[in-house]
Amino acid sequence: MGNFFTTGPFWAVYVVLFLMAMARGQMMYWIGRIPTEQALKRTAPTTGWRARAHRWLSDGGADAGVRSIQRWGLPVVSFCYVTVGFQSLVQAAAGMLRIPLLWYILAQIPGSLAWAAIYSTIGFGLWAAIIAAAAGSPAGPDRHDPGAGPGRHADRATHPAQACPGGRGATSAHRYRYRAGRAGERRRRT
Repeated sequence: MGNFFTTGPFWAVYVVLFLMAMARGQMMYWIGRIPTEQALKRTAPTTGWRARAHRWLSDGGADAGVRSIQRWGLPVVSFCYVTVGFQSLVQAAAGMLRIPLLWYILAQIPGSLAWAAIYSTIGFGLWAAIIAAAAGSPAGPDRHDPGAGPGRHADRATHPAQACPGGRGATSAHRYRYRAGRAGERRRRT
């Protein structure tokens, strides 16, 4: 399926990603809603995913999402799709607050459209670049040699510090440490 997202027709990839975003949003909404309904009926599940979701919600797992929806309203549901990590909190919080399903779906559509647009254009390439950077290779693995990876070629720079002349990489050349000076003033040092 990974090949479909990189070589498939744009419209088909966009539609599949839109449907995936809608399905994930619905799943998180119901993960928030079902345990809330059970808590209001004073029945707490003891096993399975419902018990884990009930504990997560009881321990304040979605409190940041609840506060956001209470402060800014349903546009937060649309906005959360362009964030990482905050998405689940807001969607579960919408279920906890028992927002009517039709309103939730209407708020979910613009966010799902934006999420699908991001991931069908630059999203997967951006994640691949982040993973390659985390692996320690500014160029990523060598595509011509399937066994190649970071550190396997002696003739190629595999660490950002080796990529620049003098052994001082772009990451260390532009990294500054700040230390507090007088009242709110910051001085930089290398």
